[in-house]
Amino acid sequence: MTPKDLLKITIVLFALAGVGFLVSSFFGFNSKNKLTKKEQEILQKEEEKARKEDQGLIGNNLNESTVENLNESIKMNTQDKKTYSLAPTLILQPNVDYKAILKTTAGDITVDLFEKKVPSTVNNFVFLAREKFFDGTVFHRIIKDFMIQGGDPSGNGTGGPGYRFNDEEFDDEYTAGTLAMANSGPNTNGSQFFIMHKDFPLPKNYVIFGRVIDADSLKVIDTLANTEVKANSFGEKSQPVSFANTTLKFVEILEN
Repeated sequence: MTPKDLLKITIVLFALAGVGFLVSSFFGFNSKNKLTKKEQEILQKEEEKARKEDQGLIGNNLNESTVENLNESIKMNTQDKKTYSLAPTLILQPNVDYKAILKTTAGDITVDLFEKKVPSTVNNFVFLAREKFFDGTVFHRIIKDFMIQGGDPSGNGTGGPGYRFNDEEFDDEYTAGTLAMANSGPNTNGSQFFIMHKDFPLPKNYVIFGRVIDADSLKVIDTLANTEVKANSFGEKSQPVSFANTTLKFVEILEN
């Protein structure tokens, strides 16, 4: 994919309201694609089996029936989850450095959060993580050489926490490993976020609030970005064929 092709994608995905990337309603969706206890047990058994066979759960290591069962469970298991009428009040502690570990089925992604630069945005992410809002969600939208997108409880790009909050000023660039907010226009942040797979000169419309800090995490992002995809409901080829390998199990917040 050439830079010119990516630029075309960007124009479509980031500029047109109502279509594609972060163009979705961030309120009014109360369901969440959270794995049930039974589904977690299935995944754990497969992980244990993979360890014994010296394999990971990346690629095609899950058998077809297990993948089909997990995909169907993720699609159908839309349990009512708590949503919120207002963005959270400040819960960040002064003089504390915040990091996050995104525990995915492809491995851990460790991110340094920019609490000093964009405190409201980091506060939102930390709040939702501690509320277990991200637990069992998926990276529902993946474009290789561009980004991976997650944080949507509905798993299709239309979900959110029930509120929106304003953008904050920032001066960082969208380089590989950058963590930024998804939105549907100015001041429409919610729960959805994306992580850059490769460097790309996006317009400064998406608040950057963290960055991956180690090579192993970048490898996990690369694995996720190379997930096999198919056309989503908008006709864009970005929906994972199997959600089993793109699940965000939970987010651990570290304080130092």
